[in-house]
Amino acid sequence: MHTLFTIPELLLQITTFLPPHSLTNLHQTCHKIHTTLLTNLPAHCRPLPDHHNTHAHPPLLLLPAQIRTTAQTLHTQAILWCTSNQETDTDTDMPTDAYEHWWDHVCVHMLRILKPYIHPVLRRDLVRFCGGLEEVGRGGLGVVVRSCGWDWVGDGEGERERDNAFLTYPACAVVEVYCVEGAGWEEGYSNVLRREGWRAWERRCVRIERRGGVRMGDVCDEVRGVLRVDKMDEEGEREREREVVLEWRFSSSLRGRDGAAW
Repeated sequence: MHTLFTIPELLLQITTFLPPHSLTNLHQTCHKIHTTLLTNLPAHCRPLPDHHNTHAHPPLLLLPAQIRTTAQTLHTQAILWCTSNQETDTDTDMPTDAYEHWWDHVCVHMLRILKPYIHPVLRRDLVRFCGGLEEVGRGGLGVVVRSCGWDWVGDGEGERERDNAFLTYPACAVVEVYCVEGAGWEEGYSNVLRREGWRAWERRCVRIERRGGVRMGDVCDEVRGVLRVDKMDEEGEREREREVVLEWRFSSSLRGRDGAAW
């Protein structure tokens, strides 16, 4: 979201064109906007405590026991493998090569079994599971995955059912999106954050946080207009067209009883 929309006068002018259900959703955007609306709008424009809110908290869920057990087993194997490698001769590359081969198989397997628990629009673009075995073992979906493509951003006219669906299931409260390749962020927007990282792409991200769980529409709204696909090199020339690779870091999964996938 651009800082321009945090100006109270402009924000209140925008609200005059919104239908009631959109005004309710606007209250959920961020704390600053919520406070501005409460201070300046009449009481009838505020959401009632018992109002049916599409952003109400989701049922608290856990990943199925079979997936949790698989992740716990693989996480233990990874720890044992790393421990055994430290006790062996470090001059040989064989343990490292063998571990990487094993880890590639783990990533393929975990991506396959977790895809049903990620929003269908994002699921079709996922290409890599990068980490998060320990969190999956606890029943949450605090994982790191990569996707290839950006058609899911859309033009703002997405289907309501698609936009209102949670990004992950169990719902995650926080997601950070990084541009790994083929795109960049428009850094003039306040929601583009600086991060410390060894690689250049790790130093910028867009963070979406919703106490009640992040929805697909939340991500589209935050990324639309901020993701810059026509990237320029240092000499000002357009780079050759490449696939847009994004890294998604989910965290703070909302957990509770066992649940099912989409």
